Amino acid sequence: MKQAIRAVGWATNILWIVVLVFTITVILSAFQLRVSFAEPKINASGETVTLSLPFNISNYGFYDISNLNFTTRVKGDHEISIADSSTFVPLISRGENVTVTHNISVILSDMLSKGLINMLFNDSALNVDLSLKIEYARVIPLQISSNLSMPWGAPLYNLSVGTPSIEGTNITIPVSFENHSFFALNGTVSLELFDDSNQLIGNGTAALYDVQPQSRYSTALPVSILGDPSLIREARLHFYTSIFSYGPVVFRIA
Repeated sequence: MKQAIRAVGWATNILWIVVLVFTITVILSAFQLRVSFAEPKINASGETVTLSLPFNISNYGFYDISNLNFTTRVKGDHEISIADSSTFVPLISRGENVTVTHNISVILSDMLSKGLINMLFNDSALNVDLSLKIEYARVIPLQISSNLSMPWGAPLYNLSVGTPSIEGTNITIPVSFENHSFFALNGTVSLELFDDSNQLIGNGTAALYDVQPQSRYSTALPVSILGDPSLIREARLHFYTSIFSYGPVVFRIA
């Protein structure tokens, strides 16, 4: 009986030693995990703007990393969700370096449908929730969460319509804005002029050609007159670009 008790005691001690060694090596290995981020890239295709974020994971520890899940949630004004993205890596063996690209895609038409119209005209900030989940040594779940703020530049910042310029039968109206976004604008801007009775007096169209980020757009938009130009009271702008379409934006003209 004493030998059995002694054997159980030895087995318990050995088990605790194994658990202790395993715990220590896991902790040491966790400190050998290296995560680094490369320069992000931006690509616009159709109505989708994609931010590609490459990151490298170096597993210099004693154990494999499995079921890595990197998740981001991007939120705009009033905490309205704009984009949810996840990147999954099934296995990173010990001693292995893995480079992965996490893509965050924002569809501007979805933003507008959710009431985030203000972000077309005013600079703001995007809140990004980050979450990194892994299984270490195939049995220990680990999770790291963080939050950061990213600047958002409005594509139609400081949009303005000037006073009509009339020279004989030729009428032009100044239209300008600043593209504070991180994508170029291509398309057209159309303008309609109305009187106080909501009667159409004139209209015109101008091209938006390669309006680069952080640049200013200004044009004297030519107008075809259909009525008495002295009755012009309201201008309505419509934007049709490869990234988004929106309108009318209404301006009162004295």
